Amino acid sequence: AGEETADLDTVGFDLKRCKAFLAGYTKIARSFLTDRDFDFFFDAVRLVPFELGLRFYTDFLEGNVYFRVSRPDQNLARAKVQFKLVESIEQQEEELRLLIEEYRTVS
Repeated sequence: AGEETADLDTVGFDLKRCKAFLAGYTKIARSFLTDRDFDFFFDAVRLVPFELGLRFYTDFLEGNVYFRVSRPDQNLARAKVQFKLVESIEQQEEELRLLIEEYRTVS
C-alpha cells in the first residue's frame, strides 16, 4: 500500500522487499559498512517511517503548510499509514533482525 491508502489493513512492511534491498545494498556498501552500522539497521528501518509520520502529523496540526494536500485530512491519513508501517515493522522485529544478521555475515 502507498501512503495514500484509505485501508490501513493493506499497510505492512514487506520482508521480501527488505531482503532484496539488503542484498543489493550490502553487495555495494559492504566494503565500508561496519558491524556497528548493522547494529543500527533495525532502528533505522523503524525510525524513518516514524519520523515521516510525525512530520505528516505535525503538518496536519499546523494547518498543512509544508506538505501539499488535496484535502484537509490528507496529512493525517498519511501519518496513520506511516504509523501503521512502524507497527508492522515492530511486529516483525525478530524476523527483520535475523535478516539483518544474515547480511552482516555476507562478505
